[in-house]
Amino acid sequence: MRAVLQMEEQGLHDEAVEYRQKLAYYLLGIPVDGEMPNTTTLAYQLLGMVVKNIPTSTPKQFRKKRQARGGKQVEYVEVGYIKQVLTSTFGIFWDFTRVGNAEYLTGPDHATDGRLGIVVVRGRLTVKIPTKTSPMGFIEVSKESVGEAEIQRFALVDRNGKPLPNGGKAVNMGDDEKAAESDALKRGASYFGIAADVYWGKDAVTAYDEAFN
Repeated sequence: MRAVLQMEEQGLHDEAVEYRQKLAYYLLGIPVDGEMPNTTTLAYQLLGMVVKNIPTSTPKQFRKKRQARGGKQVEYVEVGYIKQVLTSTFGIFWDFTRVGNAEYLTGPDHATDGRLGIVVVRGRLTVKIPTKTSPMGFIEVSKESVGEAEIQRFALVDRNGKPLPNGGKAVNMGDDEKAAESDALKRGASYFGIAADVYWGKDAVTAYDEAFN
């Protein structure tokens, strides 16, 4: 970054901005020869990056199983895997933000089978590509999604059947919101094809690839 500072000290602000952008392209694996790519070119570059870098098959060690309601076993991936794939694909140029406030649903439709209810979080996943042609300096692709998590509560009674003082109360609402936020991030990432074989089905993804490739 010493070269950038020297340019700015010499009043070469436009050159410094272009140098930063070319460095960002280099880190993203986008070759820049001559003029900076235009927005249309970048859009195709973005598509190419996604297709190339997002695993079409989620490695076995990252596929987890849990018991869903009704006793059914379902597969999932942890949010850490999602974040790592995003970072490997887009570098630092992605972010996830909440949209609005968390919503707590504790009515009879959601507080069933001993549950207190669920917390719902809406989020927006945005990937960014730096570009000289955009007024904002980036082109962005955003996907909004909704995540939910069950409100965890303390057990009603101990192992001997004796009522507990905090029985039935919420354990930690903050943790419940974070779980819902993670769920929203995973759903948003699935719109970019991340862990599609887990949430859609490995056989379905294979059939799609065979049909279109």
